[in-house]
Amino acid sequence: MKTQLLSVGLLCSVALSAQHSNFQQIFYQLEELPGFYNSFIEEYTYDVNQNLNQSFFYNLQSTAEVMDTGEFSVGMLAGLSTVWPTHKVNDPSHPLFNNDNLSFQGAEIPTFFNSGDATIRFVFLDPNTGDEVVNPEDGSTVEFILETPAGLNQFAGAVPSAAVSLGYGVGYGTEVRGYIMPRFGLVASAVTDEVTVSNDYAFGVSLKHEITTWIPYLHSRGWHISVDGAYSQLTASVRGAFVGDLESEISTDFSDDYEVIANADLEGLDYALSTYGSRLFVSKTFSWIEITAFGGYLSNTYSMNSVGSIEATLRDKSGTNPDTDLTLEDFADFERTNTELFWGASTTIGKGWFRFNFSYANTGNEFITTGFNFYF
Repeated sequence: MKTQLLSVGLLCSVALSAQHSNFQQIFYQLEELPGFYNSFIEEYTYDVNQNLNQSFFYNLQSTAEVMDTGEFSVGMLAGLSTVWPTHKVNDPSHPLFNNDNLSFQGAEIPTFFNSGDATIRFVFLDPNTGDEVVNPEDGSTVEFILETPAGLNQFAGAVPSAAVSLGYGVGYGTEVRGYIMPRFGLVASAVTDEVTVSNDYAFGVSLKHEITTWIPYLHSRGWHISVDGAYSQLTASVRGAFVGDLESEISTDFSDDYEVIANADLEGLDYALSTYGSRLFVSKTFSWIEITAFGGYLSNTYSMNSVGSIEATLRDKSGTNPDTDLTLEDFADFERTNTELFWGASTTIGKGWFRFNFSYANTGNEFITTGFNFYF
């Protein structure tokens, strides 16, 4: 927990009751902070939220031909989503550019992949004039700075995925496939001791039916037409450095001064993504090679919720007025859904106990999936 002390004095000529009311109005300007930071976090994580779970989704299925009845498979899959161009916040009407109390200090607003490296400046404003509140002792502006995560400074980005895959041939031209990847957060925890990840897992399931099972003329000639429905989910609880230090060097020692004490106890984020969709596959088998084209629709939902709060107190040092307390929460609190139409192509090499597959999908961004399966 970090404690920062902002002490601001009022002119002695102002009546005490007016002093307290005026400073309460100034104090409540802190309520602007959570919503502003929430907007920043949503923009900062945009590229990852749009692409990560979709990368897992495309791992589930890539070919039209289904497994034989009772056939079982196990394999390793890996996927990669390319992000180009990376997300930038440059619309002048965006709320991040239009807050009187808060602004970014830097060349541009950071997002995960771009070159942004900035801090957030919070300044208190006089409710009567709209001017920045200044320290009456030295004339400095009453403000504090929030550190933000920097971007990776990349013109293009990539969002990877990997999982263990299982499959089973149900019969009647139908198969079920699934994947699971537990404890992917171990990688993040190994890179830095400032972040811990728990409750982290990704899984997905797909049910596919081959229509040409019922059309012997096409099936016997190596043609396969299939449809599937699939669902994919990823969750994680991230704990560690979140909003960064609240830093200020502002201090005054007037006899009639007020102070603001802020205790920051922001623990981290709870994170969830879910994707569902359906695909149509058409393929042709040439001996031990299957070439597939596919298209489909998906819906991707992601949400983030911050854990913890900042407790702020406005205190009259003279003891004339009671403390005014304020709890600041929801520094990340959003849920968004995006829908996509996509198309792609894939190939599977092998017809026996070992098969290798490679797949490409396009939604505007590009997704590449590869892997191998052992069949029993």
